[in-house]
Amino acid sequence: PSRSSRMPQGWRTGEMDLLLRIIDAGEVLVDVIPFAHLDLPDEYAAIRLHFSPTVLCIYVDPDDDSLHLSTSVPPETTPLPSLAGREPWNLAIGRPILWTWRLVNHQGYSDGLQFAFCDRERSRETVVIQVIGKASMIEVSVVNRCGGTTTSRG
Repeated sequence: PSRSSRMPQGWRTGEMDLLLRIIDAGEVLVDVIPFAHLDLPDEYAAIRLHFSPTVLCIYVDPDDDSLHLSTSVPPETTPLPSLAGREPWNLAIGRPILWTWRLVNHQGYSDGLQFAFCDRERSRETVVIQVIGKASMIEVSVVNRCGGTTTSRG
């Protein structure tokens, strides 16, 4: 499909293009830097994903907790130590994004993103990381696969 047909509703101009550039080029994740609110130093206001060579910043809009993408972090935030060595990000370092999902809550707000990072050598081995905007902060979770294959009964 063309890029214009892949533009999901609710994204700001250029957000999808930035993400597609990273995915289409097969850029690998090299570092993850969280940023805190100045008035909430223990909460993530943004997360900067360093790919090789592009930077993708995920930030939460404090007005409606929706998540947005940019190449820069919002003002009035301060960087925290790298998360590259901590779970779940350490499982994604050195891997490109295979799939992404934009998550919409029951009230219609785009307050989540989900990324599947693949292992280039073993394409079936992926780590899926979910980023959710909640109460003006970002929560990060890992999505685990449950069970095995299913069979249909006729």
